[in-house]
Amino acid sequence: MLSSTVIGALGGVAVQCYANVARQLPALASPWMHAASAVVGAGAATYVVGYEEKTSAYVKGKLDNRMGAERARQVAAANTSQ
Repeated sequence: MLSSTVIGALGGVAVQCYANVARQLPALASPWMHAASAVVGAGAATYVVGYEEKTSAYVKGKLDNRMGAERARQVAAANTSQ
């Protein structure tokens, strides 16, 4: 989780540097914009990781429910065939 936050922050700073260079400004002009971009990038990366974990748990729960229903169906089919 910490590494994704750091990577997101670095990505935000990189985007701001690129935006400055594209506008033909010095790459590190407006340091407060770099800090804001780092915060936004870190927040976005943290959100994505949390969403991925939440979605993974949801899918795992759905698969467990499906497996349980399939086992119950097989047991019921085995009991009726006897």
